[in-house]
Amino acid sequence: MAVARGAVTHYNSISNNAISHLHVHSNSNSSSSNKNDNVDDDDGNKNNQFCEITFESYYNGDGVKLVFDRVDLEPPRLSGDYSTCQDKIVVYDGPSYSDPLLTTLCGMRTVTLESKDSSLLLVFSSDGYKNGAHLGFSVSYSSIDRGGSDSASGVGAGTLVAIILPCLFIYALLFFVVYKRCKYAQRVQQCDLVSKLSTLVTLL
Repeated sequence: MAVARGAVTHYNSISNNAISHLHVHSNSNSSSSNKNDNVDDDDGNKNNQFCEITFESYYNGDGVKLVFDRVDLEPPRLSGDYSTCQDKIVVYDGPSYSDPLLTTLCGMRTVTLESKDSSLLLVFSSDGYKNGAHLGFSVSYSSIDRGGSDSASGVGAGTLVAIILPCLFIYALLFFVVYKRCKYAQRVQQCDLVSKLSTLVTLL
């Protein structure tokens, strides 16, 4: 599996049987980020192609946006029924096939997609038949700023609260135990002092 930290600038073409994992990094100069980053099938729509690309936001809590700038694939067998696409792009709202299906693309259909969470899975496949000259597809990807944070930069506020509260409770419990012991020791000392004074008075 190929892993890219930050944004991968450009794919000139899609390799067959490729499985890639892209971390989509926010662009500090743009709130929508990395508008020129894209994945292309520039060599045309070839037969028997298959690839998977997982787009994942670099920052926890941010989203991923895909814009299909061009889709030129074999049209569906039944007009308007994209479940009959032979050469197709399938996008899932998450990193696996078990996540919700967002869309199936073929023909000349173009869409813009946004992830609900932090990742999208794109799967491209083509069958073994050539049905006309088709150019393939081009998709631009960017991160969606939802106030996410770098998981490596530290712990979140919720985690800090979960750590601090038990510590405060333990500290208060220890303070109470020590206080009780001190009070008990003071009483013992006072009783011992009274006993000694009584003995001294008796002797006098």
